[in-house]
Amino acid sequence: MILYKYLEPDRIDVLQKCRIRFTQPIVFNDPFESRPYFDCVTRDSDISSLVRRIEELPQYEWDNIDPKMRRDLSREQFIQEMKHDPSELVTLIKDTSLPERFLVKLLEDTSAELGVLSLSEKNDNLLMWAHYAKSHEGFVLGFDTTHSWFNQHKSPADPFNCPQKVRYSINRPFIAMLELSAQVILTKSIDWKYEQEWRIIKFLEEGDTIVKMTPYPLYPIYLFSFPPDCIDSIYFGVRMSEDNQIAMTELLRKNSSLHHIKLFRAVISKTDFRIEFQKC
Repeated sequence: MILYKYLEPDRIDVLQKCRIRFTQPIVFNDPFESRPYFDCVTRDSDISSLVRRIEELPQYEWDNIDPKMRRDLSREQFIQEMKHDPSELVTLIKDTSLPERFLVKLLEDTSAELGVLSLSEKNDNLLMWAHYAKSHEGFVLGFDTTHSWFNQHKSPADPFNCPQKVRYSINRPFIAMLELSAQVILTKSIDWKYEQEWRIIKFLEEGDTIVKMTPYPLYPIYLFSFPPDCIDSIYFGVRMSEDNQIAMTELLRKNSSLHHIKLFRAVISKTDFRIEFQKC
């Protein structure tokens, strides 16, 4: 299967260096990204997870909890009572904003560990060309996902290091305890369904290059190297400049490891609101 990555015109470096970014969920453009719905605790493991989260809360977060809800106890006293009578913890979760604070911390922790490469089944989506390829000035890479680089998962049930189809839903994903699963990262609002997205999740520590950036200094850019032969094709945008087309064509001509890549140019359909591709 060929999956596609939309890129802005200045991202020719992806081809030059054969490195691509895996992005932390917290810096995605969707504020609902990896933000599940949490409501209650039902198991001993849930209680243990929540107690651990309370222990890890920064002091200022603990101080912001309504004193009446924590009954003016110190954190240590409160934790001891919660362990003794978990029903009190359930009440606290239902009656305060604590779950949302936990979820923010959970997202921050996850974004320090995991990165996502977003790909699409479609190479001709007009909105994606506009949003992710600088209003059709950029290009799209077609990746052959049968290549071994896309199939490094340890087992069929392993959600990491392989393409996983995104699930679209009206409801935010529900978790019964505060541990983020891959399914949370793979679930998005139905409003994004037009993207027909697939995701590859990797541990950031496996990245080859780290680039510091602003305005997210806590979340640098992690680049992962990929083999040139997993690129199947390149599609130039309708508005890509002639200079950029020449530069990319020359790059492929001079680099023998890229000779196999098929080149196409997008053109506007004469009759429909769609683009067509002509082989270069």
